[in-house]
Amino acid sequence: MSKLLIIFGLVLLMTVPVSFAQAQQAFEGSGSAVISDSLTLSDKITYSLTGVTRLAPDQSYEGWLVNSGTGALQSTGLMTVDGSSKISHSWVSPDGDNLIEDYDTVVISVEPVPDSDPGSPSNIKPFSASISPEAMTHIRHLLVSWPEGDDAGILTNLNIQLDVAIQHVDLARNSATLDDVLLHTQHIINVVDGDGSPSDGIGIVAHAQDRKHAGFAGPSVAAEGANVEAAGANAEKWALEAKDGAEDILGLDSIILAKTLLSTTVAGPLDAA
Repeated sequence: MSKLLIIFGLVLLMTVPVSFAQAQQAFEGSGSAVISDSLTLSDKITYSLTGVTRLAPDQSYEGWLVNSGTGALQSTGLMTVDGSSKISHSWVSPDGDNLIEDYDTVVISVEPVPDSDPGSPSNIKPFSASISPEAMTHIRHLLVSWPEGDDAGILTNLNIQLDVAIQHVDLARNSATLDDVLLHTQHIINVVDGDGSPSDGIGIVAHAQDRKHAGFAGPSVAAEGANVEAAGANAEKWALEAKDGAEDILGLDSIILAKTLLSTTVAGPLDAA
């Protein structure tokens, strides 16, 4: 699995695609709300619903993000139902807020047009879904902050360290001397292990092993957790293979051979991680 697909697995867990519960009133429709990265981490939400009940001309659906603990609200804009009874709507936080960090509930309300109280949803809320506090704790460990208080989550740090390792592959391949090739090759090993510069002191393997937090999130997000488990295991496997290739290069005395093996036995696995 490529690094890009690791991010995709991460997005699935971030978003936890949710089936909106129908209200007791005569509203129909189902779909998902997906949080993903736009300009910053987890700053975009995309709604995709089908079979949605059409409203009167003086009414509109409006999306909301809610923090069930604090009551904080964020409108994600008015939504249009198209000719096929579908809603396709995206909203990006203008302030770059991390929506996974700030909210755990999605609501779609029915609002009057014009709306005399645009700052809060009406009492008509035909669609809503929440992620449990227990699940959100571990989702946030993966995507927002781990260890607690850190400024990045497990999978974010995993991708950062993969980028660092790939950067040093490029530095090694562009080096003019064998000593510099071997120096950057050692740096790759350090980043995989989390031991020595330029690693973060944790390393690719340990970050990948912390994918276990996806399982801790519980059965409500089991499918998404399985995606993260698979992606993290893949990253660990390929990173260790890249490390093996790098260790073999350290014993070489030919810059040409060293650069050739960097492309095949180190860069290839890291690209696959």
